[in-house]
Amino acid sequence: MTDLTFDLYASGQYSENYGSHDWDGEGQCPQHWKYKGSSEVKVMENVTLAELPEAIKAVELRMVTGEFDHSDDYSSLNCSEVEYMPHGATNSVKTMIEYGMDADIYCFPAVTDAERELAQRFRRFMGLDNPN
Repeated sequence: MTDLTFDLYASGQYSENYGSHDWDGEGQCPQHWKYKGSSEVKVMENVTLAELPEAIKAVELRMVTGEFDHSDDYSSLNCSEVEYMPHGATNSVKTMIEYGMDADIYCFPAVTDAERELAQRFRRFMGLDNPN
């Protein structure tokens, strides 16, 4: 398992300003914000297991400054946590990790054997499939 490397993400709440949809760009933009779920920004790639604790601390320190946040008249992202996934994980792999290996049957019928194996390895690494 120690040959796994990781990508780190700053993740947080994404919001969209529905008031901007009809805005003509003149004057102040109407404000009608709606939460749209979470979003993420990849901030580090290919981090080894030995480097992982320090990398997480480094990203947390950078998040304090709002370095990964985004805000304009149309949308905003407020990053508040660090997540890590296996290096190169596709959205299919991330979904299988988060929701279990059966998620590929319902959501991603074209998942490759390599994606399935990566998700299984990471779930075992995280102890997600250990019976307790």
